[in-house]
Amino acid sequence: MKLLVHCENSILADEYKANLEAKGILCYIQKEEVGIGAYAGGSQPQIAVFVEDEHYQEAIDLINGLKLERDSNLPWCPKCGSENTAHTIVQHKHGPKWMVLVSYVIVVFCIIFTILNKCTIVYIPTIIPIILLFIWLKGYKEDIYHCNQCGNDFKRT
Repeated sequence: MKLLVHCENSILADEYKANLEAKGILCYIQKEEVGIGAYAGGSQPQIAVFVEDEHYQEAIDLINGLKLERDSNLPWCPKCGSENTAHTIVQHKHGPKWMVLVSYVIVVFCIIFTILNKCTIVYIPTIIPIILLFIWLKGYKEDIYHCNQCGNDFKRT
């Protein structure tokens, strides 16, 4: 048996084991306690995944593909390239400024239209800016990622 990979948790080790066994590669998982007090707030235990010697290269290729797929889904900082990021949801007090601008333009248009045509009631065009203003006052939520390495805030694309 050869050591294939060390995993930081048993969930990842079980995922690797399931994928290896699905390809017909037998593997063995061994939990290794690292350092004094591995479960008492000290260092975390490592989980080692072993495979048979004859399937080692095939298993390495499979694990590298799984790591590449997993890493491509992780958010990373566009400024420094770090994967040490945290996800937060920011609640903004007001909506985007374009909503207010559009609302005022429509209100001005309705007033001018009413004056020029000598109409006293223009209901439909005045409903739209009122709705936009209520949406603006309600605010909105935004998903933001924060890089713990360089302090950059960014949106995931």
